[in-house]
Amino acid sequence: MLAQSELNLGSNKIELNLDEVLREFKASRLYSAFSAFATELKKHGYNVEIYSMKSLELYPDLTETRKNELAEYYENWLSWIQLGDIEIDRRPRREIEIEFAKRSLNHFGLHLDEKFWLTYTDEQVIEIYGPEMIQLYRSLNFFKLCGYSLLDISVFQWYVLWNRSKMIMESINSDVSEVMGNALSSFKFRVPLHLLLETLNTGDTINFQPRATEINFQHIACLKNSPMSSDAPSAFICTSKARTIAEGEEIENIYII
Repeated sequence: MLAQSELNLGSNKIELNLDEVLREFKASRLYSAFSAFATELKKHGYNVEIYSMKSLELYPDLTETRKNELAEYYENWLSWIQLGDIEIDRRPRREIEIEFAKRSLNHFGLHLDEKFWLTYTDEQVIEIYGPEMIQLYRSLNFFKLCGYSLLDISVFQWYVLWNRSKMIMESINSDVSEVMGNALSSFKFRVPLHLLLETLNTGDTINFQPRATEINFQHIACLKNSPMSSDAPSAFICTSKARTIAEGEEIENIYII
């Protein structure tokens, strides 16, 4: 039994029956999309939980429109990472990750200077962002570094889940502004090597182990709506090298300044 959960909203307390919430969630299109995506990830060697206790508490707050948007997003993401078992085993990982990223770019109608891929190596994480810094795509190796469930990263804001220093955030924003303002097709990040901490206790103490990850940003490039477009870009792609340096209780003595 998942028992009861109390949420404090001001002076009022709302009691949730998480058993009922879970039953509703498991009968939803969103759960089916998450489940299919997690199954496909496993073929690539990555294991991810579908939900946590904390994320389940927020599920009733999602509107039907938002649930369908998330389901459609993961259904699309699933279509981008489809590959036969033989191809997964035989093709170089770098080639696979580039193909998946290109599929997502095609879906969103975004164009990248092909020379950008010369800077990419298979241990790097690929991220694609659209207008207002909304993340459109992550490469699969992100899930090697992430301890959160699919529902966690869907219902919580980034700043609730992770923490990095204010100085680093300012450095990232400066480089993004440089690339977007000058429509650069490739730019070497100036962001220093730094730590990213998972900060939310998801309430799933059996499976959740918060992680501290060392991040080394590599390259960034603007994305255009057409190769010859003179319009200001509204999307970008970036790569980073990352490695987990601490997990679980090990991160208790690590602090972001």
